[in-house]
Parts: sequence; structure tokens; C-alpha cells
Amino acid sequence: MLMLFGDYVDQHPRWSTFKKIDTEYGNAIKAAGGTVDWINLPEIGIKGNGHMLMQDKNNMQIAEVIQKWLVGKGLAD
Repeated sequence: MLMLFGDYVDQHPRWSTFKKIDTEYGNAIKAAGGTVDWINLPEIGIKGNGHMLMQDKNNMQIAEVIQKWLVGKGLAD
């Protein structure tokens, strides 16, 4: 599982709550033996995103991050 988070998510009470819930869910998956990867986009130099990453102006950059993750997991060429 891949979880992506933008930099504006933490600035909104609703979306920051969802991020917390998503993180707890990911931790539960990992505790059960699953695999979860979190990517905080600002930490890799992609900024300006909220919770709807596919609708942001830099969605092609985000698509590249997802594609690289898929390739790294052997799920795409």
C-alpha cells in the first residue's frame, strides 16, 4: 500500500484528522505483516498539494512518484 500526503493536508482540521486515521490504518496493516509506504510529498521536494493530489496542477509529478513506486514493487514496467 502506498500513502501520499501533500503539504496542505495538515493545515485543515478535517484532512489532518483523516491523515491521522490513515496513518493508524497503515500501522495496523504493518503490524499484521503487510507493507505500507508513506510519502510526504514536501519531503521529496513536491509542494503545493492538498488532499486531492490528482486535481492539483502538479499531478504529473505525483504520477511519476506513483509510477516509480509501482516499478519498485514490481507492479509495473
